[in-house]
Amino acid sequence: LWVDRSSNAVIWAGGVSGGLFKSENYANNWSRVSSFPGNQFISSIAQDASGNLYVATGSTNESWDGNGLYVSPDGGETWELVPGTSAFSTINRVVGSPLNNTILFTTTSGLRSYNYGDASVSTVPGYGGTGTKVVAISSDGHIVVVGATNNRTWVSTDGGVNFTDRSGSGAGQISSSGYTRIEYAVSKLKADGTYNIYAATTSSNNQGQWVSNDSGTTWEKHTASTPAGTTNGVIDYRDQGTYNSVVTYDPTDPTRAIIGGIDLHDWKQTLTNPAAGGWNKLSIWSANKQSDFYVHADNHALTWSGNDILYIGNDGGIGKSLDLANTFVHASRGYNTIQFYKIGYDRNGAVIGGAQDNGTSYNDHSGGSYQEFKEVTGGDGFSTVISFFNPNVILTSSQYNSVRRSGAGGENFSNVASDNNQLFTSFLPPFPGTYGGVGDGGGAHPFHTMIFLGEYYDLNSEDSVTFIPQQSYDAGETVMIPSLATGDTIAYVTPTAITYDDTLLFDPALTSTEYVVIDALTGNEFDLGYLSWTPFASASGNYPPVNGDTLTVDAPSGSVTVVVQSSQSYDFYYGSNPLTGEIIDMGRDEFLLGVSWDTLLVQDPYQSWFMVSTGANGGELWGTRDALRLSVLNPQWVRFAENLGTSQVDVEFSEDLSHIYVLGNNIYRYDGLGSVYTSDDDFDNKLDLDSDSSGYAITRTTVSTLNFSAIGIDPRNPDDLVAVQGFNGNVYRSSNATAVSPSLTNVGSQSGLAFYDVVVDSNYSCRCCCCC
Repeated sequence: LWVDRSSNAVIWAGGVSGGLFKSENYANNWSRVSSFPGNQFISSIAQDASGNLYVATGSTNESWDGNGLYVSPDGGETWELVPGTSAFSTINRVVGSPLNNTILFTTTSGLRSYNYGDASVSTVPGYGGTGTKVVAISSDGHIVVVGATNNRTWVSTDGGVNFTDRSGSGAGQISSSGYTRIEYAVSKLKADGTYNIYAATTSSNNQGQWVSNDSGTTWEKHTASTPAGTTNGVIDYRDQGTYNSVVTYDPTDPTRAIIGGIDLHDWKQTLTNPAAGGWNKLSIWSANKQSDFYVHADNHALTWSGNDILYIGNDGGIGKSLDLANTFVHASRGYNTIQFYKIGYDRNGAVIGGAQDNGTSYNDHSGGSYQEFKEVTGGDGFSTVISFFNPNVILTSSQYNSVRRSGAGGENFSNVASDNNQLFTSFLPPFPGTYGGVGDGGGAHPFHTMIFLGEYYDLNSEDSVTFIPQQSYDAGETVMIPSLATGDTIAYVTPTAITYDDTLLFDPALTSTEYVVIDALTGNEFDLGYLSWTPFASASGNYPPVNGDTLTVDAPSGSVTVVVQSSQSYDFYYGSNPLTGEIIDMGRDEFLLGVSWDTLLVQDPYQSWFMVSTGANGGELWGTRDALRLSVLNPQWVRFAENLGTSQVDVEFSEDLSHIYVLGNNIYRYDGLGSVYTSDDDFDNKLDLDSDSSGYAITRTTVSTLNFSAIGIDPRNPDDLVAVQGFNGNVYRSSNATAVSPSLTNVGSQSGLAFYDVVVDSNYSCRCCCCC
């Protein structure tokens, strides 16, 4: 984040995976700077005294490489690559001074400087340290603090000309060990002519908070390291201290530092010798989004405007505070840098996407605007899918294999557990207890949850659905039968006529006489027209039984011995099917409503495979054919793949589901899953890796041992497989992927591009590889 020197209304923002944005109205609206020529991995923004704008790419705290430092002399209209910086894959920070046109930036080989118009960058001669990770500068340009790659802290009090190493283990020195990340902030000039400098050190959690009250000459640790989950007021990084850590000083109060991790806290210094103060929590990430205290989790940037507005950059976009970080508001309209792990779509054009730390968003175009999305599940959003057969079936995932299923278009996910007033239910395999808890980061469950869905209208399906008609049909008429696997229907043509009676009247010709007898011992009545009975050998054998006969009656409560005291007759009615002559008992009822004379057993061609990956056993895949069968209370799951080399897999299905390609450390092809149905009594044994090997109905073939980031196939031609190799990688293609010994051919590379997914369009002879 950077507030332009020319106007407090102009703010620049960039994300490590989202590109460059600009606001010209105090962050009320944002627009993408489409003219920016650098890659999307923006790490830092600054200006020199003349207003030249510098944008750095490549972050130390994430794994994405940049491609240099860029400068714009005209407010983003045109851009230049700073000479010699294309060789720097990581420029984590850049700072500028209001005093001159010299900017400083970090590289893994040291601290560099540049003046606009110079032929090349320069090594800062006064800095004697190693490579650099972070640099901070006072708002007036006089104090510069540098964090080296070996965690040593260097301080300059003359605007970056000369530096002194202030690190060590002695009194007044700041430690250079015990942490992996350090962030600095410099206060405004104090009345005594010095500056306060704050340093936050982290690994996964807080490793100590430091302050210098004399412009960085001497340092004190005012807060010791604290474990994860600390709730006593000290800042809690929740095991993410290497990912989100940021610090700034209140521009109106040099004794108040604001520190960001999961939430924002401040530390107000009350004593200087020794340094001491108090912690206060400022924001609550779990609060209602309309709350004055809500700031999205995971904070990465804090910057002030000249009129003391605080702008906040985090995983949710941009926030701001108009009252010195006492209350907060959203400021992300148009700031579209959310990192989506995967998107899905249905046959009606609805789209869904799982986003880093921003839940799963769904748009079926029924909202107030065409672009209005709603969050259907929270947490970290990862893989998500919508059924083409039944668009009401949606499956989403969050961190550590937390998978949820909705059969109501995302309106609810059943009523098992609550998350932000939304109702969810897990839809998961019966993982062994040794795998650890789902959703909490334990055991074999990967943070990035991977789910996959393949669907096929299978005319060879062995699964069926039982259907009781609710109307009559002539022979040759089409009956639309609901599938168990989807909300769609099966078109069934009747081979013979089907009879249904709305009201079935009794047939007088079939009426018989039945009897109710009274038991002489208990006085209870027994209706022999409905109950099975057997006379004792000593009984008369007549019907109705003679008074005094002894009978064995199968009553609802069990077998009963009855001595007949008396009997009473009544008419017992029957109905008949005029087409077939079939007879139905009606008992004492003279008519029946809704009589279906036929029950149909119909092939269910709507078939699917739904898969979830785990990190157990070298990387696994579990699958079920019941993901779309909402009426199945106990879905059948099988573990059919292991030793994939990783839990971060990619899966592609051939159209008929007979070939399933899995990308782990290698590309594997599994054959035969499409011909094993849940109706098979041996379904589990044929697919489960824990079963006897003689029961396998599937085979596994290694397609390639090269490293790839994603695969794609032409679903209608499973021989046509495409594989891509990520950043600056190659694109490979196979024309015989189903062969016993498949081969892949390098068909090209794209320098500077990152290929994370690939789609082969089966509708065109010219198929395209897409990067996103």
